[in-house]
Amino acid sequence: MLTAWLKGPTEIHLWHGVADRAQERDVNLICFSGGIPHWHQQFEAQKNILFDLAGEYNVNGLLVWANILSHTLDRDNFKVFCQHYAPLPMISMGMLLPSLPSIRIDMLGGMRKLLSHLIEVHGRRRIAFLRGLEISQDAEDRYQAYCETLAEYGLPLDPALVQPGDFRRSSGTAAIEQLVDIQRTPFDALVSANDNMAIGAMQALQTRGVRIPEDIVVAGFDDIEETRAIVPSLTTIRAPWYQLGSQSVDLILSRLAGEPLPDEILLSTELVYRRSCGCQPLISAEPRTSPGDSRAVLPIPVNSRGASIIDSQTRLEAFLTAGLAAAISIPGLNEVWTRQLVNDFLSDVYSNEKASNHFLRTLGDGLDQIPSGAQVIEWQTVLEVFRSSPAGLFPTSKEHLKALDLIAGAYAAVGEIAHRRQLAQRLEVENQTDRLNRIVQSMATTYDMNALMQLLADELPGLGIQSCFLSLYAEQGNN
Repeated sequence: MLTAWLKGPTEIHLWHGVADRAQERDVNLICFSGGIPHWHQQFEAQKNILFDLAGEYNVNGLLVWANILSHTLDRDNFKVFCQHYAPLPMISMGMLLPSLPSIRIDMLGGMRKLLSHLIEVHGRRRIAFLRGLEISQDAEDRYQAYCETLAEYGLPLDPALVQPGDFRRSSGTAAIEQLVDIQRTPFDALVSANDNMAIGAMQALQTRGVRIPEDIVVAGFDDIEETRAIVPSLTTIRAPWYQLGSQSVDLILSRLAGEPLPDEILLSTELVYRRSCGCQPLISAEPRTSPGDSRAVLPIPVNSRGASIIDSQTRLEAFLTAGLAAAISIPGLNEVWTRQLVNDFLSDVYSNEKASNHFLRTLGDGLDQIPSGAQVIEWQTVLEVFRSSPAGLFPTSKEHLKALDLIAGAYAAVGEIAHRRQLAQRLEVENQTDRLNRIVQSMATTYDMNALMQLLADELPGLGIQSCFLSLYAEQGNN
């Protein structure tokens, strides 16, 4: 397998697909991770020498991951790159090449689904778009889908809303600076050619006081891990990278066996609804009953005195308020929050709406502000107060069942948000480690003092280091 690297979530998913399937088929797998061809950033060009190690003398066939290798090669130059390995049997992964059997993901269809959702469901009409590298076929497919979908819905293509990008988070930040600070171009939605740029753009919007999704909805593409960890979680397109890797192994083995192959296999994508577009509610349990359900009358103890709804609500409110007061030391809980939670819980329990989720939304919005997954888990103590509400405080079993459904959904939400916080912490450690490695790598090859000082000034703040001392050893010797 020829690829640029195996360090990102997309690359790891695809690699596992290839490696798992190779093991299942009892195939020896060698990966040549040779960097981006001719890319002179982060020493990528120097890594290209690894591609010269693959040939007829040590492999029987090649899987060429065209998606990532073509970031700096247009289609003609990529064909030249592949011809270097002729006559080895090859499979193109991610790009359609006339001379090779190809397997790729339906980027056009995926982006169309996403844009149609924002236009039809959310009524968005001014949709900004962050492009990837123009030489990348993936990026161009996604941009083409943007142009075609706007035309399909009769929306104008405004060049001011289209911003360049290079798939990195920093280009998402730069795009917001251009759209908001310089051009002052109004838009009500932002779609990115990948998740990394979308996350950078979303964070830049939030630092400017823009509410997501209330003011602007944001969506990405790929469904990397960070899309579930950030706040709000990111609506995106899930691309089947694992399946792409797995099926590629089957294709190359069929090619080696002399079996006929289709010119192209196209894998479909999935639209993943999350909170950044405003249509994914917090996790909630399926209601076990509905107002018109004959099963609503169950043998559950209820208020035997037949007290009025107002009286029951007052007594329940007092019970919950007293219970939460004893848990006030829980991280994030205070008197204002206590009052809001109790009010929303009562509102949902006594509401005639089939799906009223004020309580779960309030709970989720508050827990999103708690940075530690361990502290989020402590909120199970708060939910115990709600769960312990005596059935006799509810006027009928219908309200009691609604309360149980809400509490079940709340427990699920606490678990999900705690997982997201722990995931965010792990990813932050990985990002900091990656940044530190880049700094060390750059310092090792920087001998000009001004360039070294500029490198430290640019990179150290990203590690939370605002100042430092630089020690210089001027004497000759062994120490």
